[in-house]
Amino acid sequence: FVAAADVKPYKGRRPAKNSARVAPSWNAFHQAPRIELDTRVVDTFAPDTPTLRVQGQATDDTRIIDYSVYVYTKHGRRTKSRKVAFVPNDAPPAKEGQPPAPMKIDQVIPLNPGLNRIVVVARDEHRLASTRTLVIHRRPAPAVSVKTPAKAAAPTGAPSP
Repeated sequence: FVAAADVKPYKGRRPAKNSARVAPSWNAFHQAPRIELDTRVVDTFAPDTPTLRVQGQATDDTRIIDYSVYVYTKHGRRTKSRKVAFVPNDAPPAKEGQPPAPMKIDQVIPLNPGLNRIVVVARDEHRLASTRTLVIHRRPAPAVSVKTPAKAAAPTGAPSP
């Protein structure tokens, strides 16, 4: 640390007399995209369903460039990740003075048995990313045992081999 007595104000170089004063323009505030997902699908999800439909939209003060959907599943001690979807925004940029259109999210996600963590990632023009996570448990398929039929009994009165 420096003692206050050792600090001197900086005078700097004075601008030229004929130069115009320019006020600095700062636009340092950039906001990450907002992702809104329909969570009613989680409430009505049947645990033995093999897929889940994720719907929603991503909005931002600038244009959304893309979104991705990942599924993370536990396999023993390891976590397996899959990129299920990458969707670029093909919509043209908004006109000057108009807000950009939201990007619709609509994906059917295949689920593995067990715990599935679904992560939706949206990025804007400034490469700022935002994520939303859904956690779904899918019941494993029940084990089916197949019994072999017993040997048919020999008809009565017939000699047995």
